[in-house]
Amino acid sequence: MRLAKAALVLAAALSVYGMWWGWGESWNPDEMAFRDVFYEGHFLEPADYKKPPFHTYTNFVLSFGPFKLAQRIARSVGFDWDVYPVMLLWSRTLQIALFLGIVFVSYRIVRRFSDEMAAATVALLTATSAGLVLQAHFLTADMPVVFWMLVAFYVSQSILFDGRLRTYLWAGLWVGVATATKYNGLAVGLALPIFHVCANRDRSAAEGIPRSASGATRGGAAGARLPPWRLCLWRARSV
Repeated sequence: MRLAKAALVLAAALSVYGMWWGWGESWNPDEMAFRDVFYEGHFLEPADYKKPPFHTYTNFVLSFGPFKLAQRIARSVGFDWDVYPVMLLWSRTLQIALFLGIVFVSYRIVRRFSDEMAAATVALLTATSAGLVLQAHFLTADMPVVFWMLVAFYVSQSILFDGRLRTYLWAGLWVGVATATKYNGLAVGLALPIFHVCANRDRSAAEGIPRSASGATRGGAAGARLPPWRLCLWRARSV
């Protein structure tokens, strides 16, 4: 576990360096964090769904909304505070947190089937991945989708140890969240049938398909169609 902790510290150090460059600038044209979610006055509704908005909603709840509220309060007492630079820095910090999550979940996935050294090696390799370190500085959906895909894979892997319906529901839910973050996140859904077959090697894998498919489908629909903030959107559309 010491090497895994060292990997987390290393990942944090590599990604924190330079995060303050471009203090008031967005660095990537594909950034999703500050996308407008009030298109034509609609509450939590972007202009289009060419790219899924889950990460936009997440950033809105954890960064944009709180900082804008703080700015409004500050201005009400006569203090003119430009929150954008601090808000941008905080959103980049959230990306780094997701990067650390990727390192940790990768470690946990490997540790389930191998020894400590193998899992720590994977964690160290992930922590020093040039592509991930680079993406930790951008507010795109690339880092979040990798995190949610790994979470979905980890929960799908749990089917090997717990074949109850709720495991399929949770696995489907996280597959749905990954898809709602970036459409190619749906690819991790392949882990569900693969682990189902592996978990049923001693009997016909087809025996549990109806129930497992039902659970995975319901979980996936919940994740992709109704993440927490989409409930508000559904209510607004139904009025």
